[in-house]
Amino acid sequence: MTDSVFDRCLHRPAVWWTSALALAASVTFLSLAGNGGAVVVVAAAAAIVLALAATEDRHGWQTIVALALVGAAIRAVAHAGLVAWTSPAGGPFLGPDSSTYFFRSVILADDGFRITDSPALHFGTYDAAHYYLFAAIVAVVGPDLVALQVANWSMTILAGPLAWSIARRVAPAHATAVGLLVTVYPSLVAVSVNDLLKDPSVITLSLVGAWVLVRLVTAHDGWLARLALVVVGGGALAYVHMSRFYVAAFLLLAAVTALAVTWLRTRRDPARRPAATAMLSMVLVFGIGEAVPRAMGWPYSPLMLADQFAHVMNSPGMRLYAPGLLARLSSDGGGSPAASLGDGASTSLPATGPALLDRGDSMSHSAREILAKTRDRGTKPRSTDSPHVSPGTPRPPKPAAGAPPADAAPPAEGPRLVRWGTNGIRKLFGPFPWVPPPDFSPQTITLGDYLLFPGMLVWYAVLPIALAAMFVAAGDMLRGRAGGLSLGIALFSAALFVLYLGLNLSWRQREFMFPFLVLLAFWAIDRVRAQRWARYAYAAYWCGIVLLAVTHTVVRAMVG
Repeated sequence: MTDSVFDRCLHRPAVWWTSALALAASVTFLSLAGNGGAVVVVAAAAAIVLALAATEDRHGWQTIVALALVGAAIRAVAHAGLVAWTSPAGGPFLGPDSSTYFFRSVILADDGFRITDSPALHFGTYDAAHYYLFAAIVAVVGPDLVALQVANWSMTILAGPLAWSIARRVAPAHATAVGLLVTVYPSLVAVSVNDLLKDPSVITLSLVGAWVLVRLVTAHDGWLARLALVVVGGGALAYVHMSRFYVAAFLLLAAVTALAVTWLRTRRDPARRPAATAMLSMVLVFGIGEAVPRAMGWPYSPLMLADQFAHVMNSPGMRLYAPGLLARLSSDGGGSPAASLGDGASTSLPATGPALLDRGDSMSHSAREILAKTRDRGTKPRSTDSPHVSPGTPRPPKPAAGAPPADAAPPAEGPRLVRWGTNGIRKLFGPFPWVPPPDFSPQTITLGDYLLFPGMLVWYAVLPIALAAMFVAAGDMLRGRAGGLSLGIALFSAALFVLYLGLNLSWRQREFMFPFLVLLAFWAIDRVRAQRWARYAYAAYWCGIVLLAVTHTVVRAMVG
């Protein structure tokens, strides 16, 4: 299908009316399931969508509204279905991270956003901005989990329009396809309507930051519009810095490298260089994105990146993976207990704020349990390893002799190269959609990775094209033909991809990369598919996926 076909489908009145009716019915149900805050949240999201649409021409305005409307309808229907399905079983259910986010955000709002320590120390992590975001929503609509989940998916309805607007300047022939694919991507929908994760806000505001940078370089806006873009972009990057710091650092490094390459490539043709006002505006965006967190006690993101690199390399929990099928095939047939695919462990600090103390970190919670706990809160004691601890505090007892360290690595699963290969397959192709869940209860499905299964087919389709596009961008750079925008997106995506493969990060952090990988894939797709060998390689790749599924299923059946 060509981009014009996508355009015609997207702008049909039937699509608009169907989406609007589905959205209205679902939001009404969600408002009744909660305390009515869903309507307020969706109204605020609609205002933001209209503000974004106002930055484009008439065709762009219609496309942005259509993408947002379709995305909102899909998410609202999916969310309403989950709430209706899980409520009789005691849900909605929250995983360990989301339980902590909800608990601490409600308390933060109840306390009027007053804390006694710095945010990083209070929450025990430098990834803390989402606590304030959720608390701000709670302060407006009350402690309504349904409304907070609506806020999460309302943020991701901007992902498709933002990706379309960037693609319009990077890959204009495929802009609508990019926007539509990001809008309907099942895994992004699942991450935003289920649980209460920070990923939707990080994904959306990272796209806002990238959109602002692209627009500053390509558009000829007046000084007032440019000032507004600088404020919006700087605020978005400040949030990202305080919620997933390495994203801001990678975006800064990618932008600086792309600008340097563009400057060198155009040294004999100054007219093709980015305008001085664009360069100054970008400096201001990154300056705000670094200055605001610094004023609140955060280190600069490049310094955090350098400092945390050594810490992560010395943390087996962030480098090594849980035992998998390879361990079950080993002589002892076992292995250590499965380690979780963590999120942001390298930024953890001793927490001084309230914590959920009565349940293990591996346990799930319902909204009712968490709200009950906020009314009978406990405060986690300060760590005696903290420089803020008062003098004379007794040290904790040492571990028993022979006890393994808390972050000890799991037993080796065979030769190192084999482990690297199996872990790479798990990171790239898992969760495997051909492995059925143990049961189909609401708690099992919503707390596991099973809602990511439909999106895996889309991920499989995009992955090789995006990787090929990285090599295309690298070749263009070496030949002196690289465009600044495409090179910046390629560098940013490559840095995220390498980090994801190198560390023990959760699968949902892969969904963060998806919009950028789609942009990159469609930028190079015409050049890639023009090569006959590339078409054969893509067919062989899908045959490999099928072979992997069959082999994995057979081996699992043999192991039992």
